[in-house]
Amino acid sequence: MVTDAIWQDVDGDGRVDLVVVGEWMPITIFHNAGGGRLVRQNTPGLEQSNGWWNRIMAGNFTGHRDGRVDFIVGNLGLNTRFHATATEPVTMYVKDFAGSGFAQQILATYRGGVSRPLAMRDELVNALPRLKTRYLTYQDYAGQSVTDIFSPAELAGAVFKQAYTFATALARNNGDGSFTLVPLPLEAQLAPVYGVLAADFDGNGTLDLLLAGNFDGVQPEIGRMSASYGLLLRGDGKGNFTPVRTAESGFLVPGQARDIARIRTRAGPRYVVTRNNDRPLVFRAAPTPRSVAARP
Repeated sequence: MVTDAIWQDVDGDGRVDLVVVGEWMPITIFHNAGGGRLVRQNTPGLEQSNGWWNRIMAGNFTGHRDGRVDFIVGNLGLNTRFHATATEPVTMYVKDFAGSGFAQQILATYRGGVSRPLAMRDELVNALPRLKTRYLTYQDYAGQSVTDIFSPAELAGAVFKQAYTFATALARNNGDGSFTLVPLPLEAQLAPVYGVLAADFDGNGTLDLLLAGNFDGVQPEIGRMSASYGLLLRGDGKGNFTPVRTAESGFLVPGQARDIARIRTRAGPRYVVTRNNDRPLVFRAAPTPRSVAARP
């Protein structure tokens, strides 16, 4: 599912290319070949960038002097039950396993080196009653892998998705057509990131970042993803970012933030944070360069 897209001249040929992110998909670049044609590009460094991406923001975060563009990409974060790597990805099978005319989603994560279903025994049996006689108790179900539960024939034809990384990251443009994914500091990984804004907040000539997010629409056994209260990251222009304490930045965003935008007013710039099922927050620039945003 595509969640965000941005037009940028990635390859420096004077034509804007399309960069697309989403759930269960890699950061994907469509090269603008001219004449209204977009060609999907295999970009070195992004082949296994499949994540649960929410937002993408372009900027020169690493001091390029040749017009190259980097990207900040908001992901699920690293503070959930879901952990993914290139060798132990989170996987999903989608198929009508019950033959009921409705597809079921079997989500699996690696535990102890084995890909095991996330669903508890009761949840899986309710969706697939035929499994009840095979797994009469939780003990019978414990330790089962996806391939223990489903035969190769049952998995055949299923939509199969993988996610290899959940870190909100900088996609560094290497200048040779390749990118390197660099996770942002741990303070940026506490919750899913939906809002990203890049600007020079402290006036030192380099881009800084405002981040916000959280997500509560999950099942109780997974747990709310709501540990973020907004974050200012001060950039050094070389791709490194330093978290700024809330007491210093004044940027405090409780709730489920969904986007951050800068607007111009007669009184100066304002920074608007929209939130799910809540009122938006509006911040203004503080008079001192040490404080990036005053309280709304």
